[in-house]
Amino acid sequence: MNEKQFAMQKAAHRLFKEKGYVETSIADIVKDSNVSRGTFYNHFASKAALLVEITRAFQEHMKEERALLTVQHRGTDEELLREVIYLSREKEQAARINQIVAEAAGEKDIDLVRYAEDLRVHRMQWLHIYVKRAFGHLYPHATFAATQFVESLLNYHVSFNRLVDQPRSLREVVNYCVDLMIFTLPKLEEQPLFSMEEFPFEQQMTCKERFTEAADQLIQWLLTHDVDNAPLLKEYIELLLSHRELSVTNPALTAQIKHQLTATLEKNYPAIHDFVKLIG
Repeated sequence: MNEKQFAMQKAAHRLFKEKGYVETSIADIVKDSNVSRGTFYNHFASKAALLVEITRAFQEHMKEERALLTVQHRGTDEELLREVIYLSREKEQAARINQIVAEAAGEKDIDLVRYAEDLRVHRMQWLHIYVKRAFGHLYPHATFAATQFVESLLNYHVSFNRLVDQPRSLREVVNYCVDLMIFTLPKLEEQPLFSMEEFPFEQQMTCKERFTEAADQLIQWLLTHDVDNAPLLKEYIELLLSHRELSVTNPALTAQIKHQLTATLEKNYPAIHDFVKLIG
């Protein structure tokens, strides 16, 4: 991104927050960023295209923030789930990205409507990763429904909190919603609404992406639990990560790894069966 593109994105984002998407014109953006109209159209086909780029940049920033938080976190996976939700909601409220996109989608621009839906799917994707990481080993069939549940709760209570005379802190809202989700997990596991194969956003992810996320979750679990042969199992998983073609080039070793993982972990880590399927 060059200096002029950055200036236009920064100016547009500020104007969208202050005036709203609809009331902000391309002329406003051009004037505020000190560029010509021709320069604007050299980089962006429309105001909507500029908003998409602003949103993509924000999502990339948030991805890096979540990754940094995950690497630095030293607590439990449940605590990490609470922290990553809080971080994301806090940053989103400050940037007002979701409100801006929702307002823009209300203009009935088909590309923006679709993009707004993509953002919702993206949020469900990363949230599901952390829900699985925290509870997938105990409730392997409930994590998708639990993700939907906590996301809906958060959307409702964050919005409602803006209307009351004495609003709760964002931290209180996040903890309340996660506590309710945890309370429902046993019932959701007993009567799952979807199977793993039916997850709509899982189908949008490549097999490599799903395997990498599942492998990372399993490695983190091994590091925090007392498991026989944990270092060897970790080496097996890292071998599979670095050699995704192993199931083809060395099926005998792959079968041995699958057997070792299943035999060692199936009693304490039910999600191991889903992980083994991803190995190939």
